[in-house]
Order: sequence, then C-alpha cells, then structure tokens
Amino acid sequence: MKSNLGRKNNDFSVFINFLAFLALIFLTFLVYQGCFGKNAKLTGLLRHSKNLVIAGNYNAATDELNKALQLDSSNPLIYDAFGFMYNAKEDGEQAKNYYSQAIEKGVKYSGIFAHGKIGQDYLSKGRYSQALIEFEHHNKLVPGDRKGLLGQGISLHALERIQDAIDTYKKGLVVSPGNSELTKYMELAQKQKDKDAIDYVYDRNGVPVLRRSVAKGKLIFSAESNMDKIIGYSSEKLKLGLLDKMGKNFPGNTITLCIDSRLQRIASSALNTPGAVVILDPKTGAILAAVSNPKFNPDKVEKEFYRYKSMKNNVFLNRAFEGLYEPGSICKIITTSAMIECGLSEKDIFPVKCNGSMVIEGKVFFCWEKHGNVKSVEEAIDQSCNIAFQKIGSVLGYGKIYEYANKYGFNTQIDMQLPVATSSVPLECESKYELADRSTGLGKDFRITPLIAACMASTVANGGTLMKPYIVKEIKNILGDVVYKEDPVVMKNVLKKETAAQLTLYMVDAVERGLGQKARVQGIKVAGKTGTARTSGKGLDGWFVCFAPADNPKIAMAILCDASGKGMEVAAPVAKRIISEALGQ
Repeated sequence: MKSNLGRKNNDFSVFINFLAFLALIFLTFLVYQGCFGKNAKLTGLLRHSKNLVIAGNYNAATDELNKALQLDSSNPLIYDAFGFMYNAKEDGEQAKNYYSQAIEKGVKYSGIFAHGKIGQDYLSKGRYSQALIEFEHHNKLVPGDRKGLLGQGISLHALERIQDAIDTYKKGLVVSPGNSELTKYMELAQKQKDKDAIDYVYDRNGVPVLRRSVAKGKLIFSAESNMDKIIGYSSEKLKLGLLDKMGKNFPGNTITLCIDSRLQRIASSALNTPGAVVILDPKTGAILAAVSNPKFNPDKVEKEFYRYKSMKNNVFLNRAFEGLYEPGSICKIITTSAMIECGLSEKDIFPVKCNGSMVIEGKVFFCWEKHGNVKSVEEAIDQSCNIAFQKIGSVLGYGKIYEYANKYGFNTQIDMQLPVATSSVPLECESKYELADRSTGLGKDFRITPLIAACMASTVANGGTLMKPYIVKEIKNILGDVVYKEDPVVMKNVLKKETAAQLTLYMVDAVERGLGQKARVQGIKVAGKTGTARTSGKGLDGWFVCFAPADNPKIAMAILCDASGKGMEVAAPVAKRIISEALGQ
C-alpha cells in the first residue's frame, strides 16, 4: 500500500513540475514577445520615428512608419504617429485626418506621443495652430483634463478665436472651479472682447501701436500717421515693415519696440518736407524714433493703392533705413576723426586760403562760399569749408578716409528686423579731384542712409563706441514668456575717447558759433554738424546730425530734408524743435 501511495505522490510531483515547465516556457514566450517580438519592434519604430520628426528628418520618419504599418496596419498608434509627423510639418489637414483615424481605431493615451506635452511645447514656441491640433486631440484621449482644456483655450485665444477660447476656459473651470490660470486667461479674453481690441505691438513704454478688432478682425493702426513704414503693411498689393518681415508673430505674440511713440510724434510733426529723421539712444543703439516722409495711411492703402503708387515721391520707401543719399559735409566728421587719430598737426595744414573754389587737375572744385583765411580745424568745421577739408584729405591720403568711413559703418550690412540699405564708399580713389570730393562727403558713389548718419553722431556721443542699432526690444508669446530679446551690442570701437571728446567740442562750437546756429536750444548744449548735398537733380539735400545734451547725451539724431534746401536752413531748425520738445523742461 505504501509503495503504491509513494508512486502516486511521485507521479503527481512529476505532473506539477511539468506544468511549471510549461508555464515557464509560456512566460518566456511572453517575455520574448514583449522584449523582442512584434510589439517591441513596433514600439521601437514609433519611438525612432518620433525622434526623426523632432530632428526634422521627415523622409526617414515616414520610412519607419511604413515599416510599422507592415508589422501591424491596424495599430492605432501608427496613425497617431503619422498625425504627430504631419503636424510637425505644419500640414494641419493631414494631421487632423490621421488623428481622426487613430481615434476611430481606438487609440489610447500613450507616453510615446504625450499630446498635452507636445501641445505645451508648441505653445511656448508661439506655434499656436500646431498647439491647438495637439490639445484638441489630447482632450479627446483624456476628457476633462484641466491642463488640456487650458492649453486648448490658450491656443484658441492666441489665434484670435476669442469666444471659442472663453467657452473652453469655462469648460476647464467646471472641471477645476476657481483655478487661477483658467480664471486669469478667461478674464483677459473677456476684457479683449469687451474692449474689441487685441494689442500686438507696443512702444518702449507699453503704449499700444498696433491692435486688431475682435469683432471685425481688422487691424487698428493707432499710430498710422507716424509709424507707417515701421508697422508696415501686408497684402497682395503691398508688403513692407514689421507686418511683412515679422508677420509670423501675428497673431498670438506681442512685440515691444524700442520706439518711443512720443518722440516719434515729435519728430514726425517737426519734419515737414520729404526726408527722414532717425533718433538713437547713443549708449545702447536703440532706435527711439524713425520717421520717413511722405507717409501713407494704412487704413486707405487698399482703396488708394494706385494713387499712392503713382506719387512722384516714393511714399512706400522707408527713407530712414533704405534711402541712400550723398552725405555732404556731415562726413567731415569722418575726415576730422582720421586727422586727429593720425596725429596730424594743424600747423602742417592751416591756415588755408579759401577763395570759394580751386582748380584740381584741370577741374574746378567748389566751396559753398569764400571763407578767406581759415586758421584751424575748429574754424573749418564751423564754416564747413570744402577747401580746408580737401587740404586735410590730401595730407591724410584716401586710405585713411576709406578706413574711417568703414569704421563709422559704411560698407557694413546692418542686420535688423527691417530692411536696411548698406551705406557705401568706394574702395579706390582715381584722382586728386575724387579725393577732394570724398574728403568733403561728396561724389556719386558716396552714399549714406539716415540710419548710419545717426550712428555717426551716436558714436561721437558715446565716447567713440558705435552700438549696433536695433528696433525690436523683445517678443513675448501669449504665455508672457520672452521668446526673443535684443540686448545692446557693441558694433565697432571707432574712436579713442579723447578723439570723441575733441570732436564733441568742435561740434558744439559749430552749433554755438558756426553754421548750425539754427539748432541752438536755450538751456541745452547741442553738438551738431550741418551738411548739404545733391543726390539727384531735384534740389539740394539738407542734413543735420547732432546729439544732446552734449555733456550727457540722451539722444543722437540725423535729419535729412530730401531735395529741400541747405542743411543749415532746413534741417538744423528741425533738430532745434525736436530737442526742445523732447528734452526741454
């Protein structure tokens, strides 16, 4: 009996061990399938495709997803992955199509494609259409998710779908009553709806200069008469300014300019001729004002485009940044800079007798007046004597004129958010007559923008350091995060401080006792230099470059009166008015 019982127990034990062995094989099979089988391969392909999409390699990502389809064409995550890829490619329709297919096939939330996190990333980068697609899909996969509803609401809000955003915020508040983020954005959206305005562009002091009507979807140019070339326009008929060059920031982001709208109004009002005014902060390079005449009204462009187009003075040209003009005597600052820094002695040059003209290589070289005996550099600058400056140039040689012109920003492309023409001075000088011309800022190939003219004054004001000019201070996304910021950057170290200080004394004297007297402002010391040139046959271009207060400069400026008269008569008075109103008590 014992023997039979023992055999039975032994048989049972063998059976149990056999079952355990089968279980082990099954578990091993499952582990193999999980680690090395179809599911693992599929997961690997999806993860790899995602990384390729993030890297921007869409063709390779497509290859990986097609491999995944060959493994399991019914797997909904593959369609989810295609949706993710097409959204990254900014093909919204295809993305939505694939996401819909993924939903129909029963896709569930997956950590591989965490659409809420992906949407948040798009949101932070200001890619609001893509963010909306991700959040809408996320909210179908995870209904009632507070963060998903908030993200969807903010995306709608950024895209100017204000009522849809408010409705979505309300759904979020049902899920999470009293939530501070949802409440904050809903109140903002409601305020914009009530005010019928979304602010997009601000001046440096937070004053809105471009808005959009919520109800009509129409842009509101709150400074249309003053910032037409800066804000610009974007349509099939006309593309210029920020709306053209930075249009990808609209809608959704806010741009803060360096422009001071008060200074812009003052400069715009003071300039009553064709031309331009550029005002800089000499310490930073920030463009505080940039006026270009004649102006256009953005509200009337569509209706009156062909009238504007037919006007003789190109109304769409941004003269401040893109106009190229003969500089004339403002470039005597360059010649004087080279003279001081090269250590030339006044005794080797002066006195110079000016009879109003002289003959160089058989050609008559003119001064604008007979100055008689010019005894010093100071006197030459005060009277802006061409004969004296041709003498300085002949002693210096053209190489130094060219070198210092380049130091001041000629032949240098300015990288800015708006187009800027390059001021130019030729590399070669073919004759003594040409050298005389260029020593006095003249010549058909010697061209300057009002922006670089302002930079010249700014360099002297800033102790010889030229700061890179810039017009956009920062850009923020709808979350309030700074996505772009421009800080002051040294463009060139042009002069020694001692040279800049000496030039300042000369420029102050030019305003106090010289040709710049019409720029004098009571109680404020102004350093300036007049200039007169002839870019075209239409008339004389009047220039004035200056900075004030001379002993602690707050602004540096260039004024161009296009074909409107001599600089001392037409441009200097504009400077006086601007400085009086901008800095006067």
